[in-house]
Amino acid sequence: DMTAEPVRLTHYYYEFDNRTTFNATTCAEDPSCYYGYTWDKDLQYMAMYNLFGLLWTTQFLAGVTYVTLAGALSSFYWSSGEAANMPRRPLIESMYRCVRYHLGSIALGSFIVACVQFFRIVLEYIDRKTKDMQEGNFILRYCMSCVKCLMAYLECILKFINRNAYIIVAVEGVGYCSAAGTAVKLIITNAVTLAAVNFAGDGLIAVGRLIVVAACACCALSMADQDVYTEPVKYPETYLKSPLVPVLLSCLAAYVIASQFLAVYEMAVDTVLLSFCQDCDRNNGSPSCAPPLLLLAIGKARKGKTGGTSKVSDSDGGDGSPPRRRTARTK
Repeated sequence: DMTAEPVRLTHYYYEFDNRTTFNATTCAEDPSCYYGYTWDKDLQYMAMYNLFGLLWTTQFLAGVTYVTLAGALSSFYWSSGEAANMPRRPLIESMYRCVRYHLGSIALGSFIVACVQFFRIVLEYIDRKTKDMQEGNFILRYCMSCVKCLMAYLECILKFINRNAYIIVAVEGVGYCSAAGTAVKLIITNAVTLAAVNFAGDGLIAVGRLIVVAACACCALSMADQDVYTEPVKYPETYLKSPLVPVLLSCLAAYVIASQFLAVYEMAVDTVLLSFCQDCDRNNGSPSCAPPLLLLAIGKARKGKTGGTSKVSDSDGGDGSPPRRRTARTK
């Protein structure tokens, strides 16, 4: 309708002068033009659905990583540390077993952790919405703090159980519930050994992180001391008044990258230790497949069989059973 009244469309604001000419102004240039949306219940439900999906997917991918690494690393222990007895492609074969047999177990474990994380987010939302109510009620504020603290501890415990359950899933090929029960039993019965070795391992990993961060900080300082960064007259575009910010950013990036790489070694320590505990449980406290270096580190002498070695077969059972191992004759 060619009238003098302004016509508001989706992207443009048209102001007609007459029936033949008009001026067009973009919505970004018009202060009275804006976009809006209504946060209705459908959008709220979709946001909650996508949030839970994000949490579940994150935990699921972490579980796939744990099971794949544990399956590859456990072959080192069950072959007594001998490279000749290990599979040719342990990582690829472990990934194949994970995708073919263990995705259901990983989905269940990640779903449990995601539910706890989602409940914590809901608690945080309720806490913010009831701030005014909690200001005048000490009991309500205390109860809310206790519930949030308990849920945080529950999440940490579930993540710890999941991590060890995934190791048992990769080694034994059993379901999640059975693996979680076995992992808890092994941890309780070997708490002293696991605590001592984990303390030493965590200390070494922390030292490794510090070494990487310190090395990157030294490199950043040496680079910041070059003429291209210290000569304001000759190089005004690249002059640094202070190297503090670049060095701190380098340290932060180094810490994140070092943590990701050293997490593989941390997983290796947990996998080997849990396999050792399982070996001891099967053989009445006398491990039969432990590598000599591990026995020396733990301070446990090999008893009984001294010449036996075990070899991990290249394939699992078709029903998801643990890898079949062939035992050589004992001299």
